[in-house]
Amino acid sequence: MEKNILVLDVGNTQAKARPVGPDGFLGPEERVSGHKAFDAEAWSGWLERAAAGSGPAALVFASVVPPADPLIREAAAGLGWTALAVPGDLPVPMENRYQKPWEVGADRLVGSYAARRRFPGEERLIVVDFGTATTFDCIRGDALLGGLICPGLLSSARSLHVETAKLPLPTLELSSDRLRIDVGTMESLNQGLLFGAAAQVEGLASRLAEVMGGPAFVAATGGLAPSVARVCPAIRAVLPDLMFEGLAALYRRRAG
Repeated sequence: MEKNILVLDVGNTQAKARPVGPDGFLGPEERVSGHKAFDAEAWSGWLERAAAGSGPAALVFASVVPPADPLIREAAAGLGWTALAVPGDLPVPMENRYQKPWEVGADRLVGSYAARRRFPGEERLIVVDFGTATTFDCIRGDALLGGLICPGLLSSARSLHVETAKLPLPTLELSSDRLRIDVGTMESLNQGLLFGAAAQVEGLASRLAEVMGGPAFVAATGGLAPSVARVCPAIRAVLPDLMFEGLAALYRRRAG
């Protein structure tokens, strides 16, 4: 990858972008949560800010919000950038064993590819992504076997707050790494959600490993991955930049 690019991850809750150069990241991650209402002009302004003057030759993006895709392409064209989408323009070189391969989100494909590159010596991998939904992707060799989709931590926290008369919105912050019983409402909520997520990872990862045929290396990504990993020994690696790394690697693969 001889030129600078801007990598973009368009999720349901947030869009995240970061400029990347031949030697790594060129600036901090930029996030926005109101992107579903963006038109091409709004995308153009936000992407230009996210590029932070890096002069990208291309915008490499993965999106799970289909209506945004043509607007992103229009915005990139207006900025003079080539727009490359995964997997449409940049195929992911992994065997996809989903019964209906097109149903797998671009984010899950990119994350699986990036994790396989990160840990080439691990035969079996489980990638847990704490996003709008919590997903478990199972990788054996160079094949994405499939996985699980569970309610997301933020979605669950908001639902508890909205659907009850007295429960506050959880902060998803813990005052201690040790589970306690005699606590107040907020700590009860935070403990229930975060220790519950940890137990979910421990239980599901163990069961998935059995199905996969042996022990699996568990890696986590997504905004709440560090919070869960803090109380979940089953998570052996936290990879906050997994999507960006995967998008940049797919561009390098095409360019090279």
